[in-house]
Amino acid sequence: MISTVEVKVGKTVHKLKLSVRAQYRLEEATDRPIGDLMMDLHTGKGGVRLVSQCLAEALDDGAGGTLDDALALLEACGGAQRFSPHLSDVLNAAFPVPEEVQGDKDPEADDASEGNQSAA
Repeated sequence: MISTVEVKVGKTVHKLKLSVRAQYRLEEATDRPIGDLMMDLHTGKGGVRLVSQCLAEALDDGAGGTLDDALALLEACGGAQRFSPHLSDVLNAAFPVPEEVQGDKDPEADDASEGNQSAA
């Protein structure tokens, strides 16, 4: 399940989610696969256009909004770069890093199991 990220701008709380439907619409709008789009967002290659397209699709809890709504939100936040931490949260909710990649493994558990191994 993809989580919703709430972003408060002024007095308004925006519910953002890059749902599967939002991802599909983003692929349709750009004619590119979602993995390529996420890489472009990560590297900054997509620019304001890609940020605003992604945001438009994530608006209204993943139901999507207009490009004008997305651009107005970016403007209210001070631009795409200032909004990027919120967009990162939205992307992380849609594409969480697996625990084994995050390094959440308990290193003491590994040490304990190594100590229980018999020497050959």
